[in-house]
Amino acid sequence: LHSVQAVMARLGATVVATALLVSVLACSLSACDAARPKGFVTPKKVGRFMKWFREEGGHMHDSLKVVVERMPLGHGSMIEDEFVHPQVRVVVKDDGQAVEKGQVLVKTPAHLIIHPGLVSDSKLPQQDFDDKERLAYFVAEEARDVSSQWRRYWDVLPREFNTPLHYSSEERSMLSDSVTQYGHAAMVAREERKAFDAFKAKVNRLQPSPLRKFDSYSVATLRWAWSVVTSRGFLVPHALTDDNSFSDRPCLVPGSDFFNHRSGRKKVIRVKDGLFEMQSLQKDIGPGKEVFVNYHNMPNAWLLSLYGFVP
Repeated sequence: LHSVQAVMARLGATVVATALLVSVLACSLSACDAARPKGFVTPKKVGRFMKWFREEGGHMHDSLKVVVERMPLGHGSMIEDEFVHPQVRVVVKDDGQAVEKGQVLVKTPAHLIIHPGLVSDSKLPQQDFDDKERLAYFVAEEARDVSSQWRRYWDVLPREFNTPLHYSSEERSMLSDSVTQYGHAAMVAREERKAFDAFKAKVNRLQPSPLRKFDSYSVATLRWAWSVVTSRGFLVPHALTDDNSFSDRPCLVPGSDFFNHRSGRKKVIRVKDGLFEMQSLQKDIGPGKEVFVNYHNMPNAWLLSLYGFVP
């Protein structure tokens, strides 16, 4: 939420930033949907995820740990249920050794990677749904299934997103349509909403089928699933993988998507011999420091629309 306020100020809407912040928070807290995982991310849920991740063959650098920080709601409130929007960070342990340049940060087994190929053509016609839409549909379906093999992963995903796709019409109107150093923020947001609306319409046109786990989905569920794919997805170039399931296709990679963004933090990703690997190319990272990666080199208008922040 602080990122929304900062973004609006930088986009020239300082006067309305506080009103927008309060409005987004109110919408977030009241928009709970039965199909989405319940409750905010907690250290206990992250612990359960990491146990599952390791049991399934995943590995994170021995010096790294995943921490959860919660933002207090209001001015210094310390009441347990008044903490909202936890932030997950990957840091080097205080007693750990520095992570050196070139070392592998995390390895995720290929069988844990969530990709469009997991949705059969008989469930979603290939000619009607592109790869991102198929992946978003799979997320909506699996996250709603209490027996999903990825249950531990769904439990540690964000419950709300700060991207313009989740703004009200009034909030969207606060985005500047003029060209600034942050680009056409309103135009990019409209394009993302247009893409989501097309996906939503396709799902709503689907006829009931025994091949699909559920016959219908709420708008909130579809929007949440779309945002998960948009903000956490990886695209593995063909040259960096020996598995055509992932080649040049969007995918979700449990364990590898905990790292936050910072410009200039270089990384290498590849899928080889059944493992997704992410390697750090930044200089040595010492104890207590957060480990960042660079999501994409793109204009700030796109960072706002896809990830909900401007650096």
